[in-house]
Parts: sequence; C-alpha cells; structure tokens
Amino acid sequence: MSEPKRREAPAAMARSGAEDSTNNTNIITTLVDAIKARIQAGEVIGALDYPDADRPLFWSAIARVRDDLPCVRPTWRTVSEQHVDGIRTRQKMFRIFPRQRGVIDSTLAGLIALAAVCAALLAGGLPV
Repeated sequence: MSEPKRREAPAAMARSGAEDSTNNTNIITTLVDAIKARIQAGEVIGALDYPDADRPLFWSAIARVRDDLPCVRPTWRTVSEQHVDGIRTRQKMFRIFPRQRGVIDSTLAGLIALAAVCAALLAGGLPV
C-alpha cells in the first residue's frame, strides 16, 4: 500500500495575522529592552507614558520585564482627583524596589558600622 498524499492546507485555512504576530514579537522585544533601560535608570513607568495604540504592547512588555527583573514592582499613583464628585483616578506604575522587607542593604550596614566606629573614636577611643 502506498501512503496517502499529504495535501497542503487551503489558503483559507491559514491563520490570519500570522505575519503580524512575528512583527509584534519584534516590537515587544524592542519595547522590553527600552522599558528595562528606563527602569534601571531609576524612572517610574506607566501605561500612560505610551500612545493609546501601544498600550496593549506595553502590558505584554511589562509582563516580560517583571519576569526578567523580579525587583520591579507595581505601585499606584493618583492621576486626578475630584473632591466634589468623590472620584479618584489612579494609575498603575512600575519601578525597581531594590530592598525587600526584612533584608538589610550591604551598603547601609557598612555605613552604620562606620558611623559606630567613628562615634567610638570621637568618644575617646575603642575599648581594649
């Protein structure tokens, strides 16, 4: 017996937008690199920093950034507030939080030790 001939899928069965998905992946990759650079420079980034058309790409990119850099955390910023109506509009922003609760920074620990040594020297020397 011979094998059945393999047919190609008809053109109507092809996934629409297949070429667009590769373009979006390239765009998201460049956006991820740009967001990482801005965040590592100390900026606070939000979706309103980008045009309306790019905001869905921003949310995809920030998800990748948060996977790569676990120290990037969300925070909220009030964008507008109307006291009469009681309406407060807030925006989700992202920035680097280098320290976590319960963990002391090594630079801070070194400065505290240096300050203690300087205080002891000024007080009359170190006890022997």
